[in-house]
Amino acid sequence: MDFQHEFRDNISLSFRKNKRVIAQAHPGFGKTIVFCDIARRAIAKGNIVCIAVHRVELLEQTFKQLVSFGISPSIIAPGKHPMPGAQVYLSMVETFCRRMDKGLVDKLNINFFILDESHIGNYHKLIKQLDCYVLGFTGTPKSTGTPELKDYYDDIVCGIGVNELIQVGRLVPAKTFSVKHDFSHVKKKGKDFDDAALRQEFRKPKLHHGAVDLYMRHAKGKKALCYCVSVDHSNQTVLQLRDLGIKAAHVDGTTDPETRARLFQWLKDGTLEVLSNVGIATVGTDIPEVEVIIKNFATMSLVKDCQVNGRGARAHEGKEDFTIIDMGRNYLRHGAFGEEIDWKHIFNHPSDAFRKESNKKSKRECEECGMLMKFTTQTCPNCGDMVSKQTIEKEMLRGCTSEEVREYRMKSLPVHLRIPVELMTYEDLKSYAHHLCYSPRWVGVMMGLRNKRK
Repeated sequence: MDFQHEFRDNISLSFRKNKRVIAQAHPGFGKTIVFCDIARRAIAKGNIVCIAVHRVELLEQTFKQLVSFGISPSIIAPGKHPMPGAQVYLSMVETFCRRMDKGLVDKLNINFFILDESHIGNYHKLIKQLDCYVLGFTGTPKSTGTPELKDYYDDIVCGIGVNELIQVGRLVPAKTFSVKHDFSHVKKKGKDFDDAALRQEFRKPKLHHGAVDLYMRHAKGKKALCYCVSVDHSNQTVLQLRDLGIKAAHVDGTTDPETRARLFQWLKDGTLEVLSNVGIATVGTDIPEVEVIIKNFATMSLVKDCQVNGRGARAHEGKEDFTIIDMGRNYLRHGAFGEEIDWKHIFNHPSDAFRKESNKKSKRECEECGMLMKFTTQTCPNCGDMVSKQTIEKEMLRGCTSEEVREYRMKSLPVHLRIPVELMTYEDLKSYAHHLCYSPRWVGVMMGLRNKRK
């Protein structure tokens, strides 16, 4: 596609001046296709390429894509030994690092590395040992560990954003439902919420039952991935769903690979309706059939929030949109799905990937159904619940200073009142005072000052 070709060409241009480049492409962009094409072009020029991935599922996915490009990679994985003289190697990152430490890969003469999902922390021990051209691919160019990506890479190239991907049919828009809940008191640990404190918070009835309630109201029977705070939290959520007749199961890091693969296949073919997990169905999970993302957690990490959203956004036949159930009000910290993110800025200023809730109110939840909508919308597009203009304004101005209140009201000032106060008639002054919620006495004071000047 044109946007993929342009992305590939921009990466090539960056390599004219840089040795290490990070390429950002949102989940659903087709980055595997792009880096396989780049690998094909690189070997055509005589380079020896190694593509490193961090999960078995990604190894299999990348292998199939390389074969579709006419490339037969030599696999570097447990129980598999690379074939010297190959043009392309495909490796698990941990395996490659172990063999590198033993000097077992030196003779392969690799001079170009492509790292998939390069924000993952376990790439650090690999990249710091490489003295060749390196291309890192990720949807979220903010490291999950330390150092930061900007400490390893010289430049970043970004693909088109979410809204453009929706326009070209790669992604679908989202409908988001949430609940009003205050997380400001939850204890922090490092740059995110403390796990123990978060587990305790999600035991509160509104959150403990809320995700299941919203799923049953707005997405019952649709294929869903649910992301929970802990294994116990996930299992409890699954039990609630099963009690309501929903076919649900749980998967986590201790689930054996065969069972894990079977559960994901069951979700894909409809045997399961909801697959709940803890830290598993994130990067690399590609199930376009998923129509619901249940964020049964709260996080201050922009990377985690974006990666989770991306699991439900992929386009699929008959899929016009997808549903996000955001129990942690994560949209307040990171924006709603579709709000553009300046990834170049995040790459250069990684601390900005961790945002705190602000007083800026651009979205609000419907009091009746929980749907997220523009803050000033009076009628919910989902359930038709209506809120008065006065109620919206009161909530909008909660916590604002007097100057912020005045600035907000001045934006909606009628055109005929946008003149100097000195030129206003008595009726104009009354309307002006009413619009800005000034005391009626203000009109009398202004008229008095005007008479004195005469």
